[in-house]
Amino acid sequence: MTGFSPSVRRFLGPVGVLACASLIAAWFVFSRPHAEPVSPQEKIWPVSVIVAAAEDVRPEIVAFGEIHAAREAELRALVAGRLVSLNPEFRDGNLLSAGTELAVIDPVDYQNKLAEQRAELARTVSTVSEAERELEWESQLLENARVQVTLAERGLERTRQLQAQGRESKKALDDAESVLATNQQNALQRGQAAGRLRSRIEQQQSALQKAQATLAMAERELARTRVIAPFDGYVTEVKLALGKLLGVGESLGRLLAANELEVRFDLPEADFARLMPEQAETATSIETVLLGREISVIWHLGDTERHFSARLQRIGSEIDATLGGIKFIASLNDDVLQHGLRAGAFVEVRVPDKVYRDVYRIPARALSDRNTVYAVRNGRLAAVPVTVARSVDSDILVMGAFVDGEMVVARSFAGIGPGLRVRAL
Repeated sequence: MTGFSPSVRRFLGPVGVLACASLIAAWFVFSRPHAEPVSPQEKIWPVSVIVAAAEDVRPEIVAFGEIHAAREAELRALVAGRLVSLNPEFRDGNLLSAGTELAVIDPVDYQNKLAEQRAELARTVSTVSEAERELEWESQLLENARVQVTLAERGLERTRQLQAQGRESKKALDDAESVLATNQQNALQRGQAAGRLRSRIEQQQSALQKAQATLAMAERELARTRVIAPFDGYVTEVKLALGKLLGVGESLGRLLAANELEVRFDLPEADFARLMPEQAETATSIETVLLGREISVIWHLGDTERHFSARLQRIGSEIDATLGGIKFIASLNDDVLQHGLRAGAFVEVRVPDKVYRDVYRIPARALSDRNTVYAVRNGRLAAVPVTVARSVDSDILVMGAFVDGEMVVARSFAGIGPGLRVRAL
């Protein structure tokens, strides 16, 4: 550049820099990598699946109920008097055996009354016996008087015959007639006396029956001075004190059967309908099918459970209009006592439902809109219309055109539809 003038050299410097920069830029442009266009790939959806298998399922209807004593005894004073004896075990919560004497009301007045009634009965029996003996003798005298009348009639007849033949006087005929009249009068008097004795005996027999009934009442009242436990049970609501003056009908407490327990629970009409026979025509046939069916009773005690078996015994007489359900009563087995179960416990009840045949049990989340479940066939989803038969916990029982052993989507998701390519998890 020594041959160029200074002004030219000042111009060629920047031009050279720009030319070098252009060459470098062109090199970067032409040497950059070129991306080839790629065809879009189909999305594969990961899905959780279950295996479809047809089976016969008999689910359970879950309800909740309360334990009640099958028998309760209201212990009351059946006679009035002062409480003179009280069993120390007659206290709330105690378990007492049948026949245990619980309390005694002062029996002295009732014992005296019983003695009086026994004496009255003995007197009445003696009076009846005396009248019966008198009637026996009077009957014999009446029979004898009738014989005398017969003899007098025969004598009068003979006298008439003799008098007609002129062999007997008129006076003799009058005497014979007088003897007959006397004997007839005596017979009438004996008959009248016998009739009065029979009436007297009937009256005394009525008095005897009354005395026997009064004696029985006195014996019953004396027996009622002792309060006895009628069956094995737990005592509750005892309000007694020794020496307390009791009136007739005053409450002493209650006794709840220990071994005879029932569970009472309500079932909605929909559940009740499933328990009914499909072609039941009468109420009797419904009860025949349901009563005696075994159910399960679960008593929850904190983290533990105690299981009992029971049998349906009775069905409520009417449907509760407010709750739309019907009451069931089932009796528990006799082994409940050793497990501590008592009346008032709140329990869970499981009643066997009807048998659903050839159904598929799938998670409820597998059901999509319009009652459709998706099966995985050849790596893609296929829509299978189903009919829901029943819900069981978090699952449902459905009927549909599944192939046993094929995979079914266990959980539906947004955008699910037939034809999607999926990958089973």
